[in-house]
This record gives sequence, C-alpha cells and structure tokens, in this order.
Amino acid sequence: MAGIRIAGTGSCLASREVTSRVLERKIRVEAGWIESRTGIRTRYFCAAGEKNADLAVKASQKAIEAAGLEPKDLDLVIASTLSPDRHFPGIGVDVQARLRCGRIPAIDLNSQCSGFVFGLSAAAAYLASGQCRRVLLVASEAQSPYLEFSNRQKDLCILFGDGAGAVVLEKAPKGEAPFFEMHSDGNFALDLCLERPVRTARSKKHVPNQPAMNKTSVIVHSSRSVTEVIESILKTAGLGLDAVDWLIPHQSNLNLLKEISRRTGFPMSRIVINIDRVGNTSSASIPIALDEAVRAGRVRRGQRVLLVSFGAGYSWGAALFAF
Repeated sequence: MAGIRIAGTGSCLASREVTSRVLERKIRVEAGWIESRTGIRTRYFCAAGEKNADLAVKASQKAIEAAGLEPKDLDLVIASTLSPDRHFPGIGVDVQARLRCGRIPAIDLNSQCSGFVFGLSAAAAYLASGQCRRVLLVASEAQSPYLEFSNRQKDLCILFGDGAGAVVLEKAPKGEAPFFEMHSDGNFALDLCLERPVRTARSKKHVPNQPAMNKTSVIVHSSRSVTEVIESILKTAGLGLDAVDWLIPHQSNLNLLKEISRRTGFPMSRIVINIDRVGNTSSASIPIALDEAVRAGRVRRGQRVLLVSFGAGYSWGAALFAF
C-alpha cells in the first residue's frame, strides 16, 4: 500500500465543562474516588440543544482548514460514532450536507472505541485503490445525554465525555506505507454493550437502557489485547519501540494507560494523554488527542506515530504510520 498523509487535523469538545467535583454531588461519591479510579478531573458534556453532528462538523471544519483545502476538495466522508443523534441515518450525511462538500458518499461506522483506527484503515484502502484523492475521517461522540448519573451506574457515568476529532487524509506516493492490524472477538459482545430500548407491558413506553459493563473482563482483555497488538504491529513493520516517536492510545482510563506503558516498556513521556482533561470520548479520543498534540507542536512532520484502540465488541487494533 502506498503511503498516506494526514493533511490536517481538527477537534472540538462539547460546550459544558464538568469537573469530578460536580459529579460527586450527583452520584454520591467523592471526587478523589473518581480521579483515583480513572485519572479524570474534567470532561465536557453537550449543552442544551448541542448535538453530536454539531461537534463533528466543527472538528471537520478545523481539519479541512488545517489541510489548506475546501470542502469541495473532498471525495469521501467517513464518520464514526456509537452515539448518533438518531437511529438512522447516521451523522455522516449531516457532516456532508453541512460542510457543503457536494454529493460525495458518506459512510458511517459503529465500531465503538476502535472506530477511528478501523476508519483510518478503510480510508487508506480507498486512497490506495484510487477511488479517492482525499478522505475526511471524523469520529464524534455525544454520550452524556444517554447516561444515568446515579450511584448504581457510577463505574460508567464517571468515564465519558463528549467531543469530536477529525483528519483529512490524502495519498502520499513517496511516503512510507502505513501498517494496520485489526481484531474482533464477538464472544465478549455482552461484556460491554448497550441493548435496544424496550417497551414495558404496563406503560407501552420505551424505557431507555443503560450500558452494561463487565469491568473485570474489560480491564483484563483491554490491557492484554492492546499490549499484544502493539508488539505484533511492530514485528510486522520490523521496528522496535525506539523507532516510534509517539504512542496515542484510546483514552479509556489513566490506570490502563499506565499499565500499557509498564507492559510494553514504552515510556509515559512519549504517550499522548489527555483523559485527565477531557475524559473518555470513545471513538473520538484518539483523533482529539492527535489534534491537540499536533497543535501543541509535539507531533511533527516526519515522526512515526502508533495509534492503538480497544473497545466494545470486543474490537481492537493499531495503526502505524509516518505523520
């Protein structure tokens, strides 16, 4: 596969900043308890009337501007989310229409926290095949409106934040070929899932379900799977850890990121982390972290970047490329 180039990055956080101290009053736990288990001090929630697609469009506009392009220069939109504004259609067509990029195709992905890495592989394939010259990949999540903020749901509701991250990708014939590795294991689908709303016999109304999580299973499988996929993709590429400038993992939990560092030997100083400030934004977490690192001057042209994800499904994967 020919090289790919990230021509521009962009991100957008939801409007309302919510500290762990604010949450402690809602779910009756101390802020210190939240921070010790997750590393999260603040996260951002959508304000009244703010939608997933709003975040996606803003992040996409920034990525297109950073690439020095116009929306009409795009050939394809790929949108990843597990929290769309409606069951169907997904947010891809909203992004396409609101950017006014013409009647180009818009594809939606629902691969949960691995959506950005899986989408990156798909975008690279479209570019390599010659079907597209430039692809917009946006991952956007607005999960707070669907969460129950209560003591019984404390393990889940303390984790998540709302935001979006986007990249514009284009072919780089002379660039280094990227490496991708992706996996899924549906045997664990029910260990982290959200069932469809159900009707009760009495009310005939839809009762919104809450996400279900087998915390022990998620911790065990995520730390092991992420470690294995990092080692595997580096072996495929014939590279060692010292050849990678930055590791940008899905921002799931700060304690898990520290465990990945311990298991792989990759130093924390070269791992991009923002979960303490923005929370777990699911599929949007990697592109948000990437954009912040690029704009801060940490990730620079020519550096080798390794992205790694794990999420519901279970699904996990990695992408290794020269930025």
